[in-house]
Amino acid sequence: MFFKNFCMVIIILLFTVNASPQNGWQITPSPSTTNLNSVFFINSSTGFIAGGYGSTPNPYLAILKTTNSGLNWNTIYQSNSAGLQDIFFINSQTGFAVGGYYPNSVILKTTNGGNSWFQQNSGITKSLFSVFFLNENTGFSCADWGTIIKTTNGGNNWYQTNSCTPDYLECITFVNNQTGYSVGRTGQIIKSTDTGENWFYLVNYSSWLNSIYFINTDTGFTVGQSGKILKTQNAGLTWTQINLGLTNDLHAVRFINSNTGYITGNNGLILFTSNAGNNWIQQSTGTTKGVLSLHFTDFLNLYACGYDGLILKSQTGGQTAFVPELISPPNNSYNIPLTPTLIWTTGTGVINYTVQVSPFANFSYIVDSVTTTLNQHNVPPGKLNTATTYFWRVKANTTFGINPWSSISNFATIISSILNYTSSIPEKYDLYQN
Repeated sequence: MFFKNFCMVIIILLFTVNASPQNGWQITPSPSTTNLNSVFFINSSTGFIAGGYGSTPNPYLAILKTTNSGLNWNTIYQSNSAGLQDIFFINSQTGFAVGGYYPNSVILKTTNGGNSWFQQNSGITKSLFSVFFLNENTGFSCADWGTIIKTTNGGNNWYQTNSCTPDYLECITFVNNQTGYSVGRTGQIIKSTDTGENWFYLVNYSSWLNSIYFINTDTGFTVGQSGKILKTQNAGLTWTQINLGLTNDLHAVRFINSNTGYITGNNGLILFTSNAGNNWIQQSTGTTKGVLSLHFTDFLNLYACGYDGLILKSQTGGQTAFVPELISPPNNSYNIPLTPTLIWTTGTGVINYTVQVSPFANFSYIVDSVTTTLNQHNVPPGKLNTATTYFWRVKANTTFGINPWSSISNFATIISSILNYTSSIPEKYDLYQN
């Protein structure tokens, strides 16, 4: 009997360890310690990361690939050329990566899903920082000294377009086949309305701008040094600063749809908005390294990369998982009635809760299971037996998916039903023969 009770105590202890809240982002193993500057996924399982160091004395570039949704990454291409700054895929087979360092620019192309890469001639000697393609033929890349190059034959040939600035350009994007934007040093924002052939100034800001993204033809965002966030709602004619009190340099801005977007920055910063940038919430990343790039395959599955080989993954849209804490009955309670009320903590963004009760700590058999919008559940009659130990747990179902189960608590029900007791004196006693 002692051994049996001892084993039960051990089992209970093993299954009542508190489940701590999880970060919305998890750091995944990286095969590289170089700076990883850009991430791009072509479907839910296959993605690429480009990075490296640009300057001497040890230039280096690398391309990483995953085929299992970011669980593992492998280096598929590397060389002693100056590092890559951006990577972009047109479809599952054709992609481009750009970078370099004066006097050698780098453009790499693959036509077989990244299995092999070959160098293209950019026609310039400048560092390339960003690449964007409208289709298999027409693409653009921006560089230092205000240079913008264009191809109309899939990168076989590149030529310089008429830029309007002598300053570094960090990012280039297009909202349709005619209209494109680029940002860079001195806070310049420039625009083209003729498929990138000619560019003109929109505005200049003092802070260096690193990234620009439009969610439609009118509404766009750009981010940069010292926490600079700007928003336009009139196709770039005017911009409004969003002041969050940040001092972090911001590196990338991306939107999944017209409302849901992300900004990345130094010191592990990832910001999230669900209302088109009116409000931003900082997410928990578990790192202090700079986050340089972000990509997504759907609302829940996000990927990011950054300094010193940093790779991040989220399966919750970056939201920190909510794990309810079990309140009542307290763990290891005894003499609990057969219809107890189970109570747990509430969380924001929760749609409902799933509750399970089982006589086994591994929940191999469930005696009661219910989904409720409340933070409590009354176990109905007939579910529990007397003198029995039960285990229970709760998980929250939120807008970004199902969260982990809570810790497991246990309670023991009453030993037996208690008879009704009365102090009244009987009027008579009857005795019958058997």
